[in-house]
Amino acid sequence: MTAKNAVDLRNGVHTVGIIRTHYHGANDDRLWVTFTVANDQVTRQLPATTDRKLLDDGDRLAIVYKANHPERVIAERDIGSGSLLFWSAFTAVGLALVIYSGLTLHHARRWQLREATEPPSFAN
Repeated sequence: MTAKNAVDLRNGVHTVGIIRTHYHGANDDRLWVTFTVANDQVTRQLPATTDRKLLDDGDRLAIVYKANHPERVIAERDIGSGSLLFWSAFTAVGLALVIYSGLTLHHARRWQLREATEPPSFAN
């Protein structure tokens, strides 16, 4: 789930779900959450970006889901400016490093070409 999608869910339905570390038929390590939608218990997969370090099977977790699309569910703590700010800064630093590397390589190549085309100087 992208940061934009997470921010879009901010105005969704806020509720509390029960964490499931294993779900029948699932063959991955992702977390699942069981919650109530229109008096029915549903179990949906949380995004891969959900931090599972502090979550165990049966734990209660505040979640947000789209009312018309309950399959779009996210931990409430993953919404907001904090994660958006972090990933924006992470992207900006990566972009700055790529630009710096490109400029360094460009200048090194120009220096090599300049030295290769200059006539040798002889000192007496």
